[in-house]
Amino acid sequence: MPPFVLLAAYTAGILLTTALQLKSVEVFGLLASLLLLLWVLLHRSSWGWLPLGAALLLAGYLHTVQTLEPPAHVTQIIRFADNQPLIIEATVISIDKRSEGGFRLLTEAHLVLRDKKAISSSGKILLYIEAGELSPRPGQIVRWRSRVRQPTRFGTPGEFDYPLYLAARGIYLTAFIASAEELTVMANHPARRTAWFENWRLAIAERITAVVPQEASGPTQSLLVGMRSGISKSQRTLLSQGGVSHLFAISGLHFGLLAMLLYLTGKWFYTRSERLVLWCPPQLILPILLILPLAFYLLLTGNAWATRRAFLMATVVAFLFSSGRRTPPLSLLATVAFGLLLANPLALFQPGFQLSFAGLAGILIWLPRWEKNLTGLSPLLRWPLTMILTTTAATLATAPITLWTFHQFAPAGLLTNLVAIPLIAWGAVPLGLAAIAAAPLSLTLADCGLQLSARLIMLALDCVERMILWPGLQAMQIYMARSQLLLLSGIICCLILPGRQAKRRLCQATILIAAAAFAWLIHPQSNELKITAISVGQGDATLVSLPDGSHYLIDGGGLPDTGIDPGERLVAPTLGRLGINHLDGVILTHNHPDHSDGLIHILRHFAVDHVWIACNSKQLPPDFNKVMARKGITPLQLEQGWTNVVQQEGCRLSLYAPSQKAKDLNERSIALFVGNDQQGALLTGDLGKSGLQQLVRDGVPGRVSLLKLSHHGSRLSQPEYYLSVMQPDVVFVSAGRNNSYGFPHQATLDACAAQKVPIYRTDLEGTLPFNIRDGRWQIDSQNSL
Repeated sequence: MPPFVLLAAYTAGILLTTALQLKSVEVFGLLASLLLLLWVLLHRSSWGWLPLGAALLLAGYLHTVQTLEPPAHVTQIIRFADNQPLIIEATVISIDKRSEGGFRLLTEAHLVLRDKKAISSSGKILLYIEAGELSPRPGQIVRWRSRVRQPTRFGTPGEFDYPLYLAARGIYLTAFIASAEELTVMANHPARRTAWFENWRLAIAERITAVVPQEASGPTQSLLVGMRSGISKSQRTLLSQGGVSHLFAISGLHFGLLAMLLYLTGKWFYTRSERLVLWCPPQLILPILLILPLAFYLLLTGNAWATRRAFLMATVVAFLFSSGRRTPPLSLLATVAFGLLLANPLALFQPGFQLSFAGLAGILIWLPRWEKNLTGLSPLLRWPLTMILTTTAATLATAPITLWTFHQFAPAGLLTNLVAIPLIAWGAVPLGLAAIAAAPLSLTLADCGLQLSARLIMLALDCVERMILWPGLQAMQIYMARSQLLLLSGIICCLILPGRQAKRRLCQATILIAAAAFAWLIHPQSNELKITAISVGQGDATLVSLPDGSHYLIDGGGLPDTGIDPGERLVAPTLGRLGINHLDGVILTHNHPDHSDGLIHILRHFAVDHVWIACNSKQLPPDFNKVMARKGITPLQLEQGWTNVVQQEGCRLSLYAPSQKAKDLNERSIALFVGNDQQGALLTGDLGKSGLQQLVRDGVPGRVSLLKLSHHGSRLSQPEYYLSVMQPDVVFVSAGRNNSYGFPHQATLDACAAQKVPIYRTDLEGTLPFNIRDGRWQIDSQNSL
């Protein structure tokens, strides 16, 4: 069976887990029996591949389900993930210093102390340390006191699936401590390990930090030892906007250049001996000998997906060359992908895996076709054109993944790579690796090499920074719906198709028509009143969509002091998945960071007609005013009382501004009413007792059948009172999972239970899409997002 068929069948089984969750042993046993019977009946016929393909699909599904589930062994530490503090003793596996401060430690637990009992345990824990100076090294035993938690998603469409990212690395628990001083090193512990390689990587990273300028240490560490956490946020932005992020994630490019350098160097030395050449030609023996140094480089740079793929391909190619066999490159690529997925099916969901294989596949498919047009050109012209064509092929092939996952298109990459690749891949990386190799002989020489490597890296970044300012090279933020992704993928599939012109055009037309039809079927529809409570953690963001297709965003969430911008990470992707790139209005209920911070990104990257506020615009955050000024938006300050914003047949939208004299900013929150003659929704911001009393006294424009609980479900907003006054059919609350405030308070939950009002919570259920069905507000299916 061809490797493409094997890969397709196994991949289909992995993807099936996203739509189907079956855990019945009897069902799988029956399916396996049926497949075996089919194979017995068909294995001698031309249909013999069918049961094998189905078996691979089933195997992919079962393997993925098993990998997604945390280990259930009785000693697994995951059984202590009950939000109660405990003392953990663990071995340090690796250490990453974060650019924003603090550290990230990957540890392997082996003992838990709770209630004065020592309990043997096992399992990986990712420990976050907010600040302080770290003393432990990889292999040492440490203790700390904290809670352990299973990582969870916010529950918004389009967000990065961090729990899945960790699960692919065998990590199912995280922990947090505020200071490195809370971490105790258990000196001379009998379970201490040597961890020579990790300590060596860490020592190199520390040496880089000591001898190169601070702004260059993060990128240099990323290139030489695969530690990317030291790259600052501004540098990450520059790399993504310049289309050169791939250069700072060790990939096949680095592997290929290193392999070529080692091969040419080895060949030169090898051919100095006539006896060796007569014994065995260099092209047969050198590829095998290169496997060991390449494996060393793989471990040195962190064993990431892209480097693993490159190493496996290099290894297979080496054995094929040595045996005199030739294999089509695409078949080899499919074989390597299949092998990696057999080892870890969750790799399929990792952006690094997807980009690595898609980019190389694009180069292998398109570059040979395009290079035919360069025949006869001078080498000086052919080289830059080949580089541009290579970048174009990789960019096209990875475009759906990049836009879907990172929501960005960087046209500058077509030109910046012409400068950055020679400086980094042919200059900084070989210099840096040579410096590391020279360290045992001369530390001074090694330091000089690291400094030269860092200078080349900063020169490349400086060139990229200048080039992205050129007209037409600015990066674009693009947030896509599933229908748009499907259409884009269909277009790229048409470009990939080989074959004769007439047959190719027929296939292209078929694919485009099918893609357009499916895109039309799944594209989000906007012909009814909808309210979407976007899960942004401990904050607020709600989208109101009217039957005429207009959209209004109330607040954008905010997670101060976390380094997470909910506008960029959560709200914008949600709008994109809903097919929204234009907002008729943005309402900032009040100037608290958990409501305002996320709106800055939205205002910067979405078309917005109007912004409503209740306070004076001078009281807004400086960045908020800057982006409005740059977009030419003049904020509309509401007068006290109700203001009609939309009045159309069957629907109205009104904003309420309470008195702005209250000392508590929560009491100044804007409230919003939207509804028709039968059903209405009231969003109350963070109004407290005083503000809600004003609202009740001034009246509500219509019946409130859906109510957003004020101030994340705080008991200080007198929920029992306004529930009895409003008498809603359904309520919802926006709060963060396990938040330190205890929202929603138990008193609020008790009030809802006493009045028999169902309550929906973003902290437990994620994003909540409400629409009116059968005359009442109901939660829509998550598939609509």
